[in-house]
Amino acid sequence: TMTFLLLSILRRARVILAVTAAGMLISVAVSMLLPPRYVASTMFAPTGVEKDLTNLKEFFAPMGSFGESFATYLRARKNYLIDYIIRSRRMSDLIDARFDLLRVYGVTDPEEARRELGRHTAVVIRDEGVVVLSFEDRDRERAIAVTGEYLAQLDTILLDLIVESSRDQIRFLEAEVVHQPAHVAVGD
Repeated sequence: TMTFLLLSILRRARVILAVTAAGMLISVAVSMLLPPRYVASTMFAPTGVEKDLTNLKEFFAPMGSFGESFATYLRARKNYLIDYIIRSRRMSDLIDARFDLLRVYGVTDPEEARRELGRHTAVVIRDEGVVVLSFEDRDRERAIAVTGEYLAQLDTILLDLIVESSRDQIRFLEAEVVHQPAHVAVGD
């Protein structure tokens, strides 16, 4: 049977070589016709993740694997905010303002440009709290520039959120300081 199989292959060697060569030529032609795609990726750990990695793990350690899973869940949930910000309308508008996405994607509707931007953007949140941001484009330099712009705008937006949250906390504490003497006087 082995000899018969080998003889069958040798008899059809021309056909096998022709099919292989045709497949190779077709794949080369298709790869030459398709435009190149470049993917720029960056990984970052949002501020506070290193603290979460130590504090959450230690706090939930007595609970065993459930505690470790819950700590991972809390850390990932925090990073979903970053995913939401990256995919937000505000971020899309900021990226569009810098790169003129209507022209880049050849569309007239800003909403279609946002959808196209979303198709080219990928966000992966790893268990350890690292966020992986990738952007795919036909232009290598633009892929790198858009990824960098995402990071710059994300940094600005997160800083704005932190400042606004701090202002709210200051207002709350100032209101508590005003009410505290009244509570102390009533208690005396």
